[in-house]
Amino acid sequence: MEPNDKTTVAIAEPSQMAHEAVAEHLRTGGSTFDPRSGQNLAGSRHHVVTVAPEHSVALNHPPTPEEHDAFVAAHHELLRSRTNSAVGTFHNPEDSMHYIEIVGLTPSKNAALEMAAHLGEGHVHNLANDEKTSTGAKAEFRASDSTPEERLRHLHSQSPKRELYSGTHFSDRKLDVIEGARRGEPGDAKTPASHSDAARVHLGTKTGMGPDAPAGFYSVKAGHPAPPSELAKPHSHQVRGQFAFASTEHPEFKRGYAEGVQKAALAGADPQTAHHLGLNTAEHALQDEGYDGYYSPKHNGLRFHFGDHVVSHAHSVDAKK
Repeated sequence: MEPNDKTTVAIAEPSQMAHEAVAEHLRTGGSTFDPRSGQNLAGSRHHVVTVAPEHSVALNHPPTPEEHDAFVAAHHELLRSRTNSAVGTFHNPEDSMHYIEIVGLTPSKNAALEMAAHLGEGHVHNLANDEKTSTGAKAEFRASDSTPEERLRHLHSQSPKRELYSGTHFSDRKLDVIEGARRGEPGDAKTPASHSDAARVHLGTKTGMGPDAPAGFYSVKAGHPAPPSELAKPHSHQVRGQFAFASTEHPEFKRGYAEGVQKAALAGADPQTAHHLGLNTAEHALQDEGYDGYYSPKHNGLRFHFGDHVVSHAHSVDAKK
C-alpha cells in the first residue's frame, strides 16, 4: 500500500438495544434490558438487584449507546451464560451520577432483598410495578468472597422452581389479556363473581386494618373438572406456561395468614374480616417468595395466578360452541 492511499475503517453502529436502553434511561431515570434478546424488561414480573457492584460504571452524564454497548461487550461471557442476569442503568439523584451495572433477576422479593443486604445495596426494584423496596443499607459496597457468577447462581437457587402447567380460564367475555386487576369484579347477570373474592379484594383499603388482595385470576388445571360457576361463563382461554405454585400448606402462607389475622384482630376487626385480611396477607407472603400462584390441597384443580396473562387466541374457544 502506498503511503498516500486512503483506507476506510468501518465503525460499528450502536445496537438497537443500546439505543432503546438509553432512551428508556432518559425518559424514566433507569432501564433494565435482557442482553441476550434485547428485550426491555420494564413491566415484567422480576425483582432486580445489583449483583456486581464492583463492576458498575459511574458516569457524570447519561450513558450513551456506545457506552452501553461497551459495558455489555466487557461482560459478555457472564451475561451470556447466566440467563437471570441483565444490564441495568439508573440515575442516582443523591450524587447526580449515572450508573451502568449487572443486575440479577428473580421473581422473589425476599431473595432479592437478601442479596442486596449481603452486598450493601440500598434497595431492590420491582419491574412489575416500578416499586423500590429499601434494605436500610447505606448503599456502600461490602466486600464479598463470592463472584458475580456465584451470586447469580445463588439468586436463582432461592427462586421457586417453575414447571410446565396447562389450565383453562373461564370468562364472561373474550379476552386478549386476562387482567388480574379485574379480580372480584362481578360478571354479567348470568355469571356472578365467584370464589368469594369480591368480599376481600379491596378490604384493606376499606378497613385500614391490612392489605388489599393481590391482583390475579383463576384457572382450572387440565384434567380436573371445572366448577359449575366457571362452566356457566361463555368463553374459555388456555393458560399454559412455566409456573411455580405453592399450596395453602406452605409455611409462608401459614405465617402470613397468622400475622394478618393477628394484626387485624388487634386493630378491632371482627373474626370474618380478620380471616379475609389474613388470606390477603398470606397471598402477599407467597408473592414475595416468588411464587406465581397457589392452590388448596382440598381443591387441587383450581389454581390462583398472581398478575396478568396474555391470551393465545389459538387456544381460546367459545365455551358454548
